[in-house]
Amino acid sequence: PSVFPIINQGTVYEAGMTLRDYFANSAMQGLISMFVLKGNSSNTDWADVISENAFVIADAMLKQREL
Repeated sequence: PSVFPIINQGTVYEAGMTLRDYFANSAMQGLISMFVLKGNSSNTDWADVISENAFVIADAMLKQREL
């Protein structure tokens, strides 16, 4: 499913982002905060680590919704 679709008179003009992307975005915000607060921001791989884990969390959230 998608979130934030653009609909005009019942016609979908833009589907919006996927629910998986929305969940990953939300998870990523928390992961970045934790990562930086723990002093790990000097690690050059931090973006890859956070991105991968955000989608792992998003997939778990979708699984809980039984989609």
